[in-house]
Amino acid sequence: MCTNINQIICIDFQKYLLCYLLFKDLITTSKKNMKTHKVLKLSWEEKLEKAESIGDIFEIVKEAVWRTIRQGRAGLSLILAEIPNPVGGIHQIGSNMIIVNKSILEKIKREKPDYYKPYLFYVLLHEYLHSLGYVDEDLVRKQCYIIAKDTFGKQSKVLEIAKEPERFLAVDLHEIESELDFELVRDFDRSSLNYIF
Repeated sequence: MCTNINQIICIDFQKYLLCYLLFKDLITTSKKNMKTHKVLKLSWEEKLEKAESIGDIFEIVKEAVWRTIRQGRAGLSLILAEIPNPVGGIHQIGSNMIIVNKSILEKIKREKPDYYKPYLFYVLLHEYLHSLGYVDEDLVRKQCYIIAKDTFGKQSKVLEIAKEPERFLAVDLHEIESELDFELVRDFDRSSLNYIF
């Protein structure tokens, strides 16, 4: 056992030097590889365009909300339902369920397919904010506008919808089927999947 402090420092320095010499090549090779392999970062518009499911779009919603207002939650379920009102979606305060109007969604998909994902993003964002405890409708609309503008920019379809969501809610109520039709969307809130067997 070493009692002299100089011996201890010398031994520690030798260990450090040995580690440095062993890993120097590995470290410089990694740095070179990092420079040559550029990481492709998708824009928010590209992320939304590449989304393949409602669950993918909801993950983008949660990421945008966290990035903007640093709030989030897990454990939500989504139901697509025929709602006989010109309402894009519903969230009952205190519940873990978001309901999206299937009629409006299908009409937009049919008539304005390039607005389908931006509209779905907006509705999920709006209802997600309600699920975070924002009750006041005007405040939620303002928050949606701010998040849409901050996330997608001034020239995006999401911001266009956030400015005037009523334009997209115009559905002929005669088109809605009289039977109650709803669909539970699987793989919606992935942050809660570790709780499911």
